[in-house]
Amino acid sequence: MERYLGYLKAIIRTSFLLLALASLVACVGQPNGVDSEDVGPTTDPEILVDPLTSTVTVSNTSVNSGSSITVTVQVFDISGELVTANIPVSFSLDSGSSTLNFGSVTNNGDGTFSATATGFLAGTPAEIGASANGTILVTTKPSVQVSPGPISAATSQVSVSATAMLQGNAITTTLQARDAAGNTITTGGETISFNLSGGTAGGSFGGVTDNGDGTYDSVFTSYQFGSSSSISALIDANPVSDTEAIEVFLAEYQRTISLSAATSLVEYQVKITLNGGNFNYAQAAADGSDVRFTDLSGNLLSYWIEVWDPAGDSIIWVQLPTSGTNSFYMYSGNINLADSSDAIDTFSYSTAQASYAELNPQSNNQTMRVASYGAGNSVTVETNSGPVNQTIGLNSFSDFSNAVQGLISSVSPIAGRQLYASRAHDSIVPMSFKGTQFGYARSRGSDSWHFYNPGPAVATITVNNFNNSGASGGSNTVFNINPGEFGGGSGDVNYFGLVEASSPVIGFYRNGNSDGMVLVPAHQELIGINSNDGNIGCMVDGTNLTKYGSDGSSVAATCDKGDVVDIGNTGSQGAAPAYHIVSDQPIIAHSQADSDGSESGAFFPTDELNTEYLIPGDIQYLAVATLYNSTITVYEQDGTCLRRCTYLSFQFF
Repeated sequence: MERYLGYLKAIIRTSFLLLALASLVACVGQPNGVDSEDVGPTTDPEILVDPLTSTVTVSNTSVNSGSSITVTVQVFDISGELVTANIPVSFSLDSGSSTLNFGSVTNNGDGTFSATATGFLAGTPAEIGASANGTILVTTKPSVQVSPGPISAATSQVSVSATAMLQGNAITTTLQARDAAGNTITTGGETISFNLSGGTAGGSFGGVTDNGDGTYDSVFTSYQFGSSSSISALIDANPVSDTEAIEVFLAEYQRTISLSAATSLVEYQVKITLNGGNFNYAQAAADGSDVRFTDLSGNLLSYWIEVWDPAGDSIIWVQLPTSGTNSFYMYSGNINLADSSDAIDTFSYSTAQASYAELNPQSNNQTMRVASYGAGNSVTVETNSGPVNQTIGLNSFSDFSNAVQGLISSVSPIAGRQLYASRAHDSIVPMSFKGTQFGYARSRGSDSWHFYNPGPAVATITVNNFNNSGASGGSNTVFNINPGEFGGGSGDVNYFGLVEASSPVIGFYRNGNSDGMVLVPAHQELIGINSNDGNIGCMVDGTNLTKYGSDGSSVAATCDKGDVVDIGNTGSQGAAPAYHIVSDQPIIAHSQADSDGSESGAFFPTDELNTEYLIPGDIQYLAVATLYNSTITVYEQDGTCLRRCTYLSFQFF
């Protein structure tokens, strides 16, 4: 199975169209087994420490996390005399999983040196070693075991057996006691209580059960559905920092969604298509706002309603957090629930994924600008000095200097392009554009093809050369690209370059320094805006297609593999009509040469369209194509509304 990270399915060119987003969770580290500080500025070569007779002792062989003991070393020189001079001494942890943090070392003036050791992480006994005046002591080392310290409200954790529940049902809430260092406490005896706050959901907690192992349970029973609420806990009246969000909903209808094959990846998005044949729309709110999804344990799943159409197909994406998932639940039937569909949450990850690639080698050593759909988005771009990571905020952008062809990793969806003006191609391609059939339907003279192979086997890619009559235009070009590698290069064609790959790849086309274009996989339904010169490339013999124009035109055509169909009705800078092209076989289409620029524009599959876009660069004009009655609003990055307008949908049959 392949990953899908929401792509900027843009058929428009603009500056910044804004979007509301998610949040970021940060982790803070702590010290772990820090060596003590040396005493004395330098080693004294006159003093030769005896590593066999010098000994280490501890004031106690056990300590709680957060508490301290004293560690002492008695130092003899090789003559058997106690060393009282101010020499450098340090302590260290030499084995075991317990960790302690050592303070500065004090010279006691009697041949002994001492330091305070504070317990941190609990574990198996740790041996304490030492060195004196640059000599590592090899005598028997004492062991110290760290145990958990007192319970801490700041680090203890609240969990629930399910994050979603039907009204009248019950779940188990649990507090896991931890100390200030995060060690799991394994004994009971504390006074614990649970509370529900925020939101409008209602319920009650039963008595708290002390399990005697550091966990405390209580059964929460819901009696009122409502908006998301938080379950929190108190330790001896001190509020626990950690909380859990739950949603109580009233759903009359439940169904099981079963997959044809279990997921093989974590955080994997699956596409659900609903229609009158498999779903009764009377069992849901008119806009689908009451739809919810949970795993089989009742935990809410992130989802995004891409299209809700009771008269046709509704498309919903659901993220499944764990691999091996083959079924989950869908609920509906409560029109009082607020819509919780969230595209960014559904297509974001807990750790960054290499979901994009910069394919244009001409972009090497130029500046790449990346804008983020998500808050706190960790983005890594390849540069000539190696990978560079930046955290990009919601609706914000960052520039990466000296970017090169390579993979781009992110936690949330991004938009990006090179800023080099004359070659600022949209050459960043999402992995979701993997395919085996691509093409560029009208050569500009000097054709180059660039690919990345994300698969496990060598990909053989053939650029078939056709002339303007659909016949062979000469020899074909073949590229063999190893798994996880970039490849391609020059491959001139007479007129139409039809690309066929032995396994899915992503691709990019350019002509010399101009007309760069993402290669979109061939599809049976495309939408785009003509600009000066538009063409359709046919991939299969006996293809029947119809071009529906936003000007009300409708033109049918028949073509064979290698044929090119002119889109017609030219106009520069987005002034030509938009077209919806429907075919019974896969096709490709694009416009090229918008009269004063250097860029071609691919037509996109209609199922790749979106409602929100970020375009991280200056623009000259904005052109929009839509299949639906739509209100288009354009915002500056600061949220200022630049323009709002309404477009009628295409009329097609």
